[in-house]
Amino acid sequence: MKEVLQEGGYIEFPYKTEETEWVGTAAIRGFALGYGIKPKIVVEIGNVNFAIGGRKEYSWDSIDEAVSDFTKFVLSPDNLCHKQKEAMLQLYNEGYHDLDLDNPEDLKLVRDRQKKLQSIKQNGGS
Repeated sequence: MKEVLQEGGYIEFPYKTEETEWVGTAAIRGFALGYGIKPKIVVEIGNVNFAIGGRKEYSWDSIDEAVSDFTKFVLSPDNLCHKQKEAMLQLYNEGYHDLDLDNPEDLKLVRDRQKKLQSIKQNGGS
């Protein structure tokens, strides 16, 4: 991830914490020298627990902190999108290769697994 940022790259993950809200994005960007700006890392996460306004800037020297803050939010049990993808991957590995989230039965299967994963994480499991 650091290499992507150092090349001026952009990484984005789906992010949401409530079932009833729209899916948003969490993003981390690397801005290199040029165009009159100092090099910096910008993290944007639509979560008030991250930063007021959802945006935080880091110096290049703080790239490890920026990456850590970003991954802490996008890979957390609170990010329902991450848990959904994790649930789908587990189900795929168990032989469910044709999951269709528009199919109510498949959606229920994924959501049940997602809830199980969230429960495990919140109770201290891995």
